[in-house]
Amino acid sequence: MDKQNKKENFLQKMLQKRAALQSTEDTPKNQQNLDDLLENLINVLPDGCFCPPSQVTINNLSLALLALSGWANSAPISVDLRLKLKAAIMKVLDEIHADPFSCCDTIKALQALEVVLSKVVSALPPGQQLHLLGLLQQLDAIFDGYIACLACEPGPAGPTGAQGPTGAQGPTGAQGPTGAQGSTGAQGSTGAQGPTGPTGPTGSTGSTGPTNFAYVTNYDSGTVSIVDLNSNSITGSISGFSRPTGIAVTPNGLTAYVSNINSNTVSIVDLNTNSITGSISGFSVPWSIEVTPNGLTAYVTNISASNTVSIVDLNSNSITGSISGFSEPTGIAVTPNGLTAYVTNVGDNTVSIVDLNSNSIIGSISGFSLPSDIDIAPDGLTAYVTNVGNNTVSIVDLNSNSITGSISGIFGLWGIEVTPDGLTAYVTNFGYNTVSIVDLTTPSITGSISGFNGPYGIALK
Repeated sequence: MDKQNKKENFLQKMLQKRAALQSTEDTPKNQQNLDDLLENLINVLPDGCFCPPSQVTINNLSLALLALSGWANSAPISVDLRLKLKAAIMKVLDEIHADPFSCCDTIKALQALEVVLSKVVSALPPGQQLHLLGLLQQLDAIFDGYIACLACEPGPAGPTGAQGPTGAQGPTGAQGPTGAQGSTGAQGSTGAQGPTGPTGPTGSTGSTGPTNFAYVTNYDSGTVSIVDLNSNSITGSISGFSRPTGIAVTPNGLTAYVSNINSNTVSIVDLNTNSITGSISGFSVPWSIEVTPNGLTAYVTNISASNTVSIVDLNSNSITGSISGFSEPTGIAVTPNGLTAYVTNVGDNTVSIVDLNSNSIIGSISGFSLPSDIDIAPDGLTAYVTNVGNNTVSIVDLNSNSITGSISGIFGLWGIEVTPDGLTAYVTNFGYNTVSIVDLTTPSITGSISGFNGPYGIALK
């Protein structure tokens, strides 16, 4: 898979939002969804001048464009027009992520996208065009403003005039006398050191303390942030990854495994030295990773056309098998007893239930909206699933395998991790470069941690 196709595979399959939920047979819903998508696009575009865009603007604009691209997959327009729309969207995505960034090229790409959108709206039934045309006019006004900003940038400053002569410096006043320093007293002699007593017996090892650190993958910078959960601040980072997404820490807290979708590998990280010590290959756009409670096996979701979960032996660091039957699998979590796995499927908005003895799917849970990640409470009774489609976290009863509630107010969310005491969850917000802190007893958002760069996966230690 070449770089462009891999990028499109990632973008199209993983970040599209509500538009991907519509069917080709439901034209009114498709059109209404286009209203929502264009309004969302308008909302994420900055007021005033566009350049230089902040990282938050780039992330949110990417999400809005990819949702629009997802709508194009089933839009009630010609195939030729669908392809033109997707190509125009990909051109904007390429420009906003280009290095070096070009403001002029990006605005040209946005204007070209507007032209294609005008053709798309014209191809819809007349009764559906009125509101959409109004939205296109808003986009046109926004883009005209961006062009005006470029045209009205101040020119170079003229030469600085000659500096006038410096006036004479007045006389310096006389310095007063320094007072006399008193004498230093004599130092007493040091007494002799007594003998060292015998070493006492070593006490028993204490219990393991509470979770103190989180590790967060930064897709945009190719790093993993180290977060002190006592101060809720980033204290360091680990570099050397290739578009990292998922992360898992072994039960003993000594090693982390990080999935890299750009190189189709999983990096092995020594958490004592915070450095990469090796890698495992053979995956197909690996997204998330989960380590079993005994630390012997890892499971890696592959979001490519294979739609599989790879089984990895962590003693030999090699793939020993796979489980099939998923629909664009992203997140994965294993129950505390190590017998069952739950896998989120953004392709059909379900969570698959997997028997890890037979390595087969034995059931599914429905009712999600582009479910991206999942974690299970330490008692094994409840799961929490992040929904990219509606910016909520679903609360799932694992006895009845049904959704019993939800947590809202978390925007641009993706990954989730529950603390060992089951009282708190940490949710990554890709669109806002933050991690939300969620009190699971209320449940409600109690704070956030900032300073990330496209955060996706999270693991605790």
